[in-house]
Amino acid sequence: MNEKHLKFFGEFCKYEKLTGGPDPHMADVVHMCKDLPVEQKVWRVALYVGVYNIPTAEAIWTKFPEHPQDNGVLFDFFYDHWEGLRFRRERKSVALDATHGENLTRYCDGAEWTIEHLLELHGETDFERVWEFAMGLPHVGRYAATKLVECWRRLGIVNVDCEDIRPRGGWSPRTALAMIYPEANHDPKGDDIGQANELAQDLREGHFPHLSWYDLEVMLCEYKTSYKTKRQFPGRSLDSELSYEKAIASYWAEQAGDPEPPPTEHMRTRIALHPRWALGEVQGWDPKERLKKLGHVVSKFGYTWSDSLYDYNATTDFANPVRRT
Repeated sequence: MNEKHLKFFGEFCKYEKLTGGPDPHMADVVHMCKDLPVEQKVWRVALYVGVYNIPTAEAIWTKFPEHPQDNGVLFDFFYDHWEGLRFRRERKSVALDATHGENLTRYCDGAEWTIEHLLELHGETDFERVWEFAMGLPHVGRYAATKLVECWRRLGIVNVDCEDIRPRGGWSPRTALAMIYPEANHDPKGDDIGQANELAQDLREGHFPHLSWYDLEVMLCEYKTSYKTKRQFPGRSLDSELSYEKAIASYWAEQAGDPEPPPTEHMRTRIALHPRWALGEVQGWDPKERLKKLGHVVSKFGYTWSDSLYDYNATTDFANPVRRT
């Protein structure tokens, strides 16, 4: 076992948890659904997973709080307002669409089918049955399926917990496992699913029993992105959501005839659920600039950044961060 990566992974988990993660935006959308009828809950989280950011999902939701009967209406809306939509890179199957909306409309058509048929699974306790249901939806692969199933679980629609890290096709979390267990010679893109499960189980049971399988899968993926790709750090998920908010706010304000972007439910929810030290809108930082400065901290300087420990606005040399007082 590589003790350095085990240590850094543990620190990443600890500090990302402090921000409300992993996937703090999922906590936000579930909170935003709490008082809705079950059909609207399913539709709202479907929009969230479809574009995989709350600001864009909220812009669509504001216009369509229920799935419209005519999918042509949705397509026309997406086509007309493509400029006001943003997608996380994980949702490229709907984002890279030359028709500007056809793939997203097809996904939403699947979401309508989900609303109708997911109710048949209400209270379902067989995880694999729910998983197969999610994987059968249009433009839903392994990544989106993990998010949908976890949302349904948190909303109480199904009564299942993820049973492993879903290793088939999960090369990113498996890369992190290979970093932590170099002696295993694990191939993250290979077919040895059994070995991946054994390593993940050893890591969870031996070191992180407090993490759910879902949390472990996400943390492994994000730690790989932190150390190897140099794009992730504890708190970045909150920063990226703020970036999406800023990217589309003026567009939708203009569409509504507002001189300034009005406060959104998303921004109110962030303040309610997450520590103020983790929020760029409170601390006054540029979320995009943070990626350039903090993405390489753990691999280059050998420590884990956390805004709970360090003062970003006061730090000029990130090899020697200024501690909060």
